[in-house]
Amino acid sequence: MCCRTCSWVVPVTATIAIGSAVIAVSGLNFLGLGPQPPMPEWGVMLAEGRDVLRVAWWPSVFPFRAWRSR
Repeated sequence: MCCRTCSWVVPVTATIAIGSAVIAVSGLNFLGLGPQPPMPEWGVMLAEGRDVLRVAWWPSVFPFRAWRSR
């Protein structure tokens, strides 16, 4: 009985944990507490695009949409 229950609980929990980790790392990168700008991280891309948002909206919108779709 326990094996049937555990067979779906473990993958679901792991999937949620991975998604939470991606969001946490992106948030830290956005705040500047992660890799510096040459590294292609979603939080870094969002932070770089924030500076030119009034002139060019696409550097912020496309990484944000990719980040939110996860």
